[in-house]
Amino acid sequence: MVDDHPDKLVALEAILAELGQNVVKVGSGKEALRALLHGDFAVILLDVSMPVMDGFETAALIRTRPRCEHTPIIFITAYGDETHVARGYRLGAVDYILTPVVPEVLRAKVSVFVELFRKTEEIRRQAARLRERAAQLHELTRAALAINAAGSAEKILPIVADRARALFGARQAVAEAHVGPGRECRATSPCGGPEPTAPARAAPLTAGDGTPIGAVRVLGEGAFTDEDEDVLVQLAQMASIAIQNALYTEEREANRLKDEFLAIVSHELRTPLAAMLTWAGLLRGGKLEPAAAARGVEVIERSARAQAQLIDDLLDMSRIMTGKMRLDMQPLEVRAVVRCALDSVAPAAEAKSIALAAALDGVPVRVLGDSDRLQQVMWNLLSNAIKFTPKGGRVDVRVRVANGDAEISVGDTGAGISPEFLPHVFDRFRQADSTSTRSHGGLGLGLAIVRHLVDLHGGTVHAESAGTGRGATFVVSLPLRELREEPAAATVALARPRAPAPGVGLEPAFDLRGLRVLLVEDDADGSEAIATVLVVAGAEVRSAGSTAAALEVLATWRPDVLVSDIGLPGEDGYALLRRVRTLEEDGGARLPAIALTAYAQAEDRIRALTAGFQAHVTKPVEPRALLEVLAGLRPAHPPPAGTPAAPTDRAAPRRGSA
Repeated sequence: MVDDHPDKLVALEAILAELGQNVVKVGSGKEALRALLHGDFAVILLDVSMPVMDGFETAALIRTRPRCEHTPIIFITAYGDETHVARGYRLGAVDYILTPVVPEVLRAKVSVFVELFRKTEEIRRQAARLRERAAQLHELTRAALAINAAGSAEKILPIVADRARALFGARQAVAEAHVGPGRECRATSPCGGPEPTAPARAAPLTAGDGTPIGAVRVLGEGAFTDEDEDVLVQLAQMASIAIQNALYTEEREANRLKDEFLAIVSHELRTPLAAMLTWAGLLRGGKLEPAAAARGVEVIERSARAQAQLIDDLLDMSRIMTGKMRLDMQPLEVRAVVRCALDSVAPAAEAKSIALAAALDGVPVRVLGDSDRLQQVMWNLLSNAIKFTPKGGRVDVRVRVANGDAEISVGDTGAGISPEFLPHVFDRFRQADSTSTRSHGGLGLGLAIVRHLVDLHGGTVHAESAGTGRGATFVVSLPLRELREEPAAATVALARPRAPAPGVGLEPAFDLRGLRVLLVEDDADGSEAIATVLVVAGAEVRSAGSTAAALEVLATWRPDVLVSDIGLPGEDGYALLRRVRTLEEDGGARLPAIALTAYAQAEDRIRALTAGFQAHVTKPVEPRALLEVLAGLRPAHPPPAGTPAAPTDRAAPRRGSA
């Protein structure tokens, strides 16, 4: 209401009081324009005759403003001049009321415009909600496309959190899910920062059977309608389906890789086995020339070592996957590890005329690590480089200190790695070429083992390649150990890993003439082979296939050393050793014992030594290693009764086993 007479304003307010509406009173056109800047009105009651700015001028200015150009105006005046009436209607007035005002008429006319305003506002709000809902549905469609293209739960949840926050204009959104054993995924939008303490709306993420696996939460103080909740539930359902599809795809890919891996394992195991069986048959026929027979023995030995290598890799991966890989951490010099690995692969590189170049810094590079396992890492990387580098190529090895770490790089000029396969080069069971026509053998475990071994040392490893045919470089980074003077004995001795022995090689140190050995092994072929090795070395050997048979031999014959398998029928090797120690309590000399077993984990070695064995030798047996252990246990003269032999843990050189 606009009128320069306060008494008229009071009278009009009293008339309209029954309508229960918010009545705003102003005393001039200027004040009216100011009020219109701050709100919308259902109708304007405007006095015509006012000083400074009359009602017509005020109405003209009102109509120039877009916000109120359609607001109804009712002129109230004591002048009934038709000229005034016409001018008022030209300015967009909806009515022209003469004073004195009839209360019922004024209330009726104002109530019509109030109701019209209310319905107009409701239509406007509905239109705004429809536009908002359309925008949400459009955003939901875009979210569906992005979510379905993500491919994994770790990529899906950040998209869900971002879209949820954008859909509802929330301060923060959180998406979290438990998608498998030890696999918890969580994403927040925006990333980082503490979660707001404001109330949250949530929708569950579910598995295919309806089991809850997580939730999408929207946090903020804004209004949250039922329609918003429906949209949030739809977003959560889309995310749930996408996660299940991703898990199914991962499972299907894992099954494919498993089937592919089993086919490769079968091929890689059968290939050397076929050569072994073929040459064994030829040797049994006795018709080969001496040179051919020697060649056959060489092929059988090499094929057996190839099989042992495959089995070692499988066992290593099994230990890694079950968390049973153990490291013997000692301070060591990285350059010594690299030199030893280079020595072991030098024959293979020479056979392909591949140049091995090593750049080893003169400054000592010391780390804390397991020497055997780090040599295994280097051997795998160097062997791969040589395998995939053509004849006449080059392999470069470099050791340096970079960014506070010991950095070892192995680069080659070989086949290189395609950009598509590079992210998967360290995945287990993955090979760039797994077809039946592939030109390189192997199980696809070597680089996966490298990554896990480096991880266990607290380091990192990554691969670089400019593409197929352009070579590759693998870089291992290990935390440096503080450089300080330490006793020489603190640095572990390094043994050549996986270097094939040229044969039994009975050197003078392994002359076992006069040594009496009781061999307990239930596998007849294995027992005969080991006994032959010992007899050739000069030992006197008696064999038994069980604990009971071994005790019968001991009743009539006193050996100098007991070599026993652990896995025996009836009573195992531990039971046999306990029985032997019980017999020694009657005054017999303590019999040195060697555990000869395929149980090759660190826990197995510890158990054997704790049980009283003086040494633990793993199968397949390296003859040289067994003879070395026996030579170490051989008494210089008969020991006094009850004198124990000094324990030793000189097992066969590890071929990647713990």
